[in-house]
Parts: sequence; C-alpha cells; structure tokens
Amino acid sequence: MLKLATLIENPGEPLIDSRYHDPNELKALGYNGIVVYPTTALSGISDPDVIQSVEYKRWINSHFQRVDQEISDAVNVGLDVYLFYDMLVLPTDLVEMDSNAINCKNRSSSICPASQKAYDLSMQALSAQLGRWPQVAGIVARIGDSDATRLPFLSGNDIYSPYCPRCSSLNKLDRVSKAIQSVFDTVVKMHQKRLIVRAWNVRPNGLHDSKDLAQKLVDRLPKAQKDQLMISFKFTNTDFWRYQSWNKASQTIGEIPILYEFQCQREFEGKGSAPNWQAPIWKYGMDEVFDEQEPLGLANASHDVNVSGSIVWVRGGGWGGPFINNEMWVDANVYAASKLTDDPQIDLKQLSKDWCVERLGLENANDVEVLSDILEKSADTIRHAFYIKSYAEKRIDGWHPNADWIQDDVFDAEALWRLISRADKKALSEIVNEKKLAVEKINSARASLQSILSKQNQSKIEPLVSSMIYYESLIETISHLVEALVAYRMFKESKSNISFQVIMQHILTSQNRWNHHTQRVPTLPGSPTPYREKNFWELTQGILSEIQSM
Repeated sequence: MLKLATLIENPGEPLIDSRYHDPNELKALGYNGIVVYPTTALSGISDPDVIQSVEYKRWINSHFQRVDQEISDAVNVGLDVYLFYDMLVLPTDLVEMDSNAINCKNRSSSICPASQKAYDLSMQALSAQLGRWPQVAGIVARIGDSDATRLPFLSGNDIYSPYCPRCSSLNKLDRVSKAIQSVFDTVVKMHQKRLIVRAWNVRPNGLHDSKDLAQKLVDRLPKAQKDQLMISFKFTNTDFWRYQSWNKASQTIGEIPILYEFQCQREFEGKGSAPNWQAPIWKYGMDEVFDEQEPLGLANASHDVNVSGSIVWVRGGGWGGPFINNEMWVDANVYAASKLTDDPQIDLKQLSKDWCVERLGLENANDVEVLSDILEKSADTIRHAFYIKSYAEKRIDGWHPNADWIQDDVFDAEALWRLISRADKKALSEIVNEKKLAVEKINSARASLQSILSKQNQSKIEPLVSSMIYYESLIETISHLVEALVAYRMFKESKSNISFQVIMQHILTSQNRWNHHTQRVPTLPGSPTPYREKNFWELTQGILSEIQSM
C-alpha cells in the first residue's frame, strides 16, 4: 500500500511550522512516501532562466533549491518521493512569446487545451524536472485545478474551463484523455516513473464528481503495467465537506489502481483548532448520508475498488487561517490515516487509545479514556457546529453544503442570516437546537479535559484545554447569533415584544462571546489565531437599531 504524506503550503502564505516537515517523523508514523507540494509553483518551468524578472527568477531559484533539499532529506531516510505538477500551466513570459498558438482564441488569459504547443512546452518542462530529480518515484498530476493565478510569473488554468473556437470541439472526455495521455507518455514511457493522476476538479462535473465521465474514461486510458498509472480521488464526492457520500466516480473506474485522499486538517471545519477525529468517517462513511446500497467507507470500498493506498494531507488545505500553534488534534488524524490505509478493518477505539499513549504520551489510564472519548464524539460535534442540517441534508453530495457562512477563518454573519431567513419555518427550532447541542457537547468535552489536567500532564493537556476554550467561544458566538436571528425573523413576522427581548439578549451575548474569542482567548497558551468576522457587527448593530426604533 502506498501511504503518501503531503503538506499543502499555499503560495504567498507563511510556511507551516510542523513536525511533518521531518521525513523521519513521517516514516515513524508509517508513511512510505511524500508528495512534494512546492513543485506546484514550478509547474511549466523547465529552467529559472525562462523567467525575465530578476526578482521572480531569484524566488524560483530558491524554490528549486528548497525542493532539492526536501527530496534529498526524504530519499535519505528511505521514503519515496513524488512531485505535484499542474496542467496546463506555463511561465507567463513564455506564453507571451507565442500567445496566439498557446492561448484560447478570443480569451487571451486562458491556455487552450487544444493547443499542442501548450502541451509540448508543459511536457518539456516536466521532462526537465524529472531530469533534474531522477531519484523521484513519480508525478502526481493535477488537471482540474490550478494555483497559477496566485503566482505572478505563471499563467494557466484547468483543462475544463476554457471554451473557444479552437477547443470548443473537445468534450470533457477528450480533454481528460488527452491530458492523461500526454503526461503518461512523458512520465511513464520516457522516464519510467509512476504517474498518479488527481481526478480532482475545482468546478462541478469533472472526473472527480462525474460517474459517467469516469466510466467512459476507462477505455481511453493508456495501457500500463501494474501500478504505473493510478488515479487519486478525494474520499468525498465533491470537496472535503460533511454531507458527502464516499466518492462515487472512483467506484466506476474498473481495475485501475485507486488512491484515496484524506485531509487531516479539515479546511471547512476549523483546520485543527478543535478535535475532529476523522477515522470513523474514513472507515464507515458519514452517518448523515447512510445508504445500504453503496460502499459507506474504506472498510467497504476496499472490497469493491482496487484501493492501492492513500494520499494524506497531513497539514494544509484551504486558504488563510485559523493558524494553529499546537497540531495534536491534527496528529490524531495523521496517525489514524496511515493505520487505516494498512488495515481498513482496524479497531477504532483501540486506535484512539494507542494515539493517546504513543503520540500524546499519556500514562494514566483514566486520562487516556477521557481523551479517547472526546476524539470519538468530536466529528459529530463539528457537524452540529459548522453546518445547518436542514440546509445541508437537501444538498447531499452537493457543493457548498454549508452555504459558505463559515469558510477558512472567516465567519460571515450575513450569509448565516440569508440562510436562516430563507429556511423553512418548521426548521427554525431545529437550527437553534442544533447549535445549542454543539455548545453543550463542547462544554462537556472542555470540562472533561480540565478535570484530568494535572502537573504531570500539564504540558500535554493544557494546550488542548486552550483549544477547547477557543472552540467554545466561537460556537457560543454562533449559537447565540442563530437564536437572535431566528427570533428576529419571528419578530419581523409577528412584531412580538417577547421576541424583541430575546433578540436583545442573544445579540448582546453573542457580541460578548465574540469579544472573548478575539481578545481574551488568543492569550491562552497554545491557542490558535482567532476567526475573523464578516458583517457581524454591521448586522447585529443594525438589528438592534431597527428594533429599538420601532
């Protein structure tokens, strides 16, 4: 089984301070390879000299040197190394030299998927990189997404979105098969390396979330020896949200070796700032989308799909914060992902206890039991906290089941109000109770952690307590705001004086808890960076002014 670890470090953001940069740490956790993410920013670059800007060239040179070191460190401890590579992405300077041949007709900002020159230049650059790093085991190619627009020296896009007189005749199947064949010829045929194609598409209806496209692709794939060509899917049907069934497209791909991608620092759910143990979801699937007719999780899918391993996002995903100072909650997932890949039937209760002992270093049996129990309940608590059930359950397997009212470290109060204002009236009490339940569960978990805090375990448990206080202050803010917004809607519909008092109480409490989250909590030892608000003060003060003037 391949067990590949990767740290997703976005261009332009601070480097992640993580133990997982150390390949010895990853090897000790059971991983047998890494995927180097920094090469994403080098996609399409055969040599730094193709860049004209001295400043950009200097940055690219240092980036190549960083990759040199990362590869060397991993190889020296016996880990296989794979490189991320985006298509279609090229240096802007190179594109501008022959934009008519490379870019879409009438869309000069898009590289055309029908342009043979674009493919030739992309594959020449990839070949040059494999020549520079002959010790790597293979390439992980991404065709349905691109970071090129975030880098000033690159131009590029996914293969799906461009549509011009030249590429309009290419349907999605044509585009995917052409891209895979091109990179296969370079990686497998020319350099005798392994090719892993990421099925991921950032927009709906690509290889990752289209069963029809995946099924049709099987007959168009290059003929490969065993394991020379693999396809990687996020385990979810769309992105790393809840309310997702096990990826359906992956189940139609035939005998092609499949890797599943697991995200340890859940980008839509706090990014490791709170406990969010994924092992039960990875093994059994999500309770909220239970379906007896389909594989629910890895324990079932491994019987029906040619599962050949996993790509584990040990850190990273999304953009911006919150930025964590203690990665132990993330580590529980990093530990579990490797073990579960090896044995999808593994006992999860014992797995959580083993993590408490082996990784956190707890010695007291009661401490282990308490923390293990918190882990086991954590994913359900997160779902109650970060989603609105009545909205999300109507969008099973859909994109954005949380309506983006909370994204990365931004809490958008106006988006939450839109959701509540449009909700079925019968669902309003359920929305309130869901958030109350989340607060109750977080309160209980925080109290349990505090109850085992001692001089002996202070260095291990105190940062976790801080994270629970952080988590508690955020969700209490949201819970009271939800109650206020539901009462506000009722007030607007009935003009009830009782609702007026409820609105006042919950808005003021929500504001108080937000101040606590942003001002007091960040001073606690090991606390993550606080969330940022969008429209919170404008909305709450506006409501207060409105009702007080009536």
